[in-house]
Amino acid sequence: MDVGVSGSALKLESRRSQYANLGNFAGTCFGSTLNCARGFSLAFWFKRPAGDVRAQYYINSGGHDFTRTRGFTLTKTVADLDNCLYNVAVNGRLFRHEAKVYLPPDLWTHVAVTWLEERGLEIVVNGSVQQVIVLETEIPPMENDPYTDVFLCSDNTQPGMSYTGEAVFDELKFWDWVLPDGQIQLAMIPGSDIDECARKPCQHGRCVNQDGGYSCTCEPGWTGQNCSQASQCQSGWDRYNNYCYKLMADEVTWLTARSRCQQHGAILASIKDSDENNFIAIAGVISTQNKTFRWIPTFWLGLHKESEQWKWTDGSRVDYTNWAPCEPNNNMVFSVWQGEDCGTMYYKAEQGSHMTPYPGSIPFGSCAI
Repeated sequence: MDVGVSGSALKLESRRSQYANLGNFAGTCFGSTLNCARGFSLAFWFKRPAGDVRAQYYINSGGHDFTRTRGFTLTKTVADLDNCLYNVAVNGRLFRHEAKVYLPPDLWTHVAVTWLEERGLEIVVNGSVQQVIVLETEIPPMENDPYTDVFLCSDNTQPGMSYTGEAVFDELKFWDWVLPDGQIQLAMIPGSDIDECARKPCQHGRCVNQDGGYSCTCEPGWTGQNCSQASQCQSGWDRYNNYCYKLMADEVTWLTARSRCQQHGAILASIKDSDENNFIAIAGVISTQNKTFRWIPTFWLGLHKESEQWKWTDGSRVDYTNWAPCEPNNNMVFSVWQGEDCGTMYYKAEQGSHMTPYPGSIPFGSCAI
């Protein structure tokens, strides 16, 4: 360890054959540029001793050998042993981009690299974009990358077997998208954290910003790191519009129906538009066939009244309604004791489906995940 720009820094010495494996990152952009559909940004503080006497690897995820792996690399080549130029290279799926950049010896220097295959390579040193010549070379396509470890001071195909570098590293950060210049400058500040949720990575969920990353809380029916994969419905459940539905065939009160749904990790169904209304109605009629039910197929929805306002149990507003004629009117005989505080759906072949308030027990509850 050594003194860094923010507390302790990682020092690796080639004369002691020291290098660091940051880990295996298979399936991620950090591990292979085959997974960098939105490009990437890499930033770190770097200091290397004066008088490098041989070619060196400083950081490598597969930018050195496009025939075997795909990634990024910072190296000192044999051709530049007598100067302060370093080689930055990125192997993408179809193109290799590389450029030389000046980095002063024995000084803490902030280096940032952004890359997008369609755009190429950009290098930022101490917050300033470098005017470098970027060479673009078409390379054979690769579909699977077998080398997805990331190394400091070694290559990732033969760790420690080839040239190892000598340098000190601090505040290494990585993003699987291209940062704008202002955020790259923010990344220079030791201990700073960029709002990972600003780009809205959670496609169907809520994003929570974390130190150096983010997490997604997915909406019902969605899963995956960015809530982009539709969940599979359990056996006996029907899928519609990325939600899973099931009719529970028990004659219970609205509160009990809500509890039964919660036991399945679901909620009583809410209806957002006429298409969803028709799906739930038809699914309900099909599910009630050959079952004992009242003369009209009827089942609970997540519709309930709080403080004289109708709401859905998922917390959303009631923007769509399909009330039966003259409903709600709080005019049922049962309403003398209980009032019409919960919503049901019933279906008549000649009338179609309608919502109606109801205070008692009915045979079915429609659950949705």
